[in-house]
Amino acid sequence: MPLKDDLQMSLDAISRELIHGLPHQASDAGTIGDPKTRAVKKVLERMGHAKGMFVCGHGCEDDGEWLLDLLWMDKKDWRIVLAVESEWGNQGEIESDFLKLLSVKAHKKLMIFSSANRTQDVMERIRALMVKYPFHLAGEEYMALDIAMQGVSRYSFTVPNNGRIDAANFAHLNGALEWPWGAVLAASG
Repeated sequence: MPLKDDLQMSLDAISRELIHGLPHQASDAGTIGDPKTRAVKKVLERMGHAKGMFVCGHGCEDDGEWLLDLLWMDKKDWRIVLAVESEWGNQGEIESDFLKLLSVKAHKKLMIFSSANRTQDVMERIRALMVKYPFHLAGEEYMALDIAMQGVSRYSFTVPNNGRIDAANFAHLNGALEWPWGAVLAASG
C-alpha cells in the first residue's frame, strides 16, 4: 500500500524554499552543528506552519523533538508528511541519522548534511543503506541536500516498490542550487 501524499509541494520545491530562506551564515563551512541546525529548523518550522502542519522539533513552537530533527505532521490524522534529519561533518554520524529516515514512514524524507567535499562517499553509503534496508514502501521520496559554501547539491530518489530494492540511483538535480545572496557577494567582492 503506497503512502498517502497530499502535501501540495515536492521535495524540489521544499528544498528551494528552504535554501532561499536560510541566513547567509548557514553556507559558511565553519558554521557547523547547533547554529546551522537551528537555522534549518527555524525555516522549516515557518514553512510547515504556513502549510497548516503541526511541526515537531527541538525548540519548535508546536512540540519538542520527536524521533527526528524535525517533522511535519498532518493535524487531522497525525500522519508524518515530511521527515527531516541533519548532520554536519562526520560521515558516520550522517549515516546514523539517515538510518532514522529509513525507519520512519513518511512520504517525503529530507537528509541535510555537509560533506566537506566527500559528497560521492556520503551518497555511496546512503545508497548502500537503501539497498540493505528491507522494508521500503513504494512511493517514498528521499532527497539529500549537501550544503557547501558555493551552494547546495541536491540528490533525489523515489522508492519504486515495497520491500527490498535492487538499487538506489539518486538523481543529481541540476547542479548546485545557488545561495540567494551569492550574486550580491560576488558583485561586492
